[in-house]
Amino acid sequence: MHLIHNLSSNYPLFGLFISLLLFLGLNQLGSLICKNKDINNIITEVSDPEYQKVLIAVNCVMIFLFPIFLFYKFSTELILLLTLILIVLGVIQLFIFLQRYQFYIGIIKKQKLENLVIVIFLITYFTLSMAPITHADALGYHEVVARFIADNRTFPKELNNFQNLLAGSGEVMMSLSFLFNSEQLGNLIQYSGLLSIVGVIRKNSNNKLLFSLLVLSTPVIIFLCSSPKPQLFPLASNILIFTIIFFNKATSIIHKKNLTYLTIIILTFLINSINTKFSFMLSGVILYLLSVNYFFKKSF
Repeated sequence: MHLIHNLSSNYPLFGLFISLLLFLGLNQLGSLICKNKDINNIITEVSDPEYQKVLIAVNCVMIFLFPIFLFYKFSTELILLLTLILIVLGVIQLFIFLQRYQFYIGIIKKQKLENLVIVIFLITYFTLSMAPITHADALGYHEVVARFIADNRTFPKELNNFQNLLAGSGEVMMSLSFLFNSEQLGNLIQYSGLLSIVGVIRKNSNNKLLFSLLVLSTPVIIFLCSSPKPQLFPLASNILIFTIIFFNKATSIIHKKNLTYLTIIILTFLINSINTKFSFMLSGVILYLLSVNYFFKKSF
């Protein structure tokens, strides 16, 4: 671990590679989760699961990691084990991608011009999300708290530093890369939120191109993708829950087992979005009440 930490310190590109492996590992973990037919059916109703895999994986990891960091002081072995598992999954995902590289290139070449524009936007934002952290408030407390968690395996509790109290569960995910002195994982997780939003739009919009380009060409996306500030990720989580409640087909979710998984997804995503950034309390409570009404109509 110290060797990797030193390599990341001396060679920033190596640190970026570690963040990319963790990101790919989360994507692979999302693939494993989506192999559950009930979860896959729920997600497929509102989006292509390929767009949602990282979002799903981060939510699943975060719901367990946040209370561990918050309440248990000695969590070193567990956190290291989880991070190493994600890196191994990332290596597997990288090999899968390299094996199918020509296949992906062929798919891109067959796309129409308007779809290529969307692909170029997504690749550009992905490249931007690999940049070092430069935003003032991200450097002021997001990065500082994430590094503190990585070093001490717990949240800072000093009351004389008000900025520490602004941190949430988003810094927990960032800390996984800071274990190896790599800083880009937070940016990449925010990028996964953008992917999720595009996936929802392309599944549910009558004019996929127009609404996809409206989102991707919005200037604020440049700042949200280049910063680890947890805004795009909880926003995408809430959008996915909203879409599940209002856009799924009436006959798609009828069994109690499906409804049980749907309950878990809704509660996990809403809890994480509020814990990540407390301003999502308003939309989270509204979505929670709407979901209660939805389940009431299903007699569940």
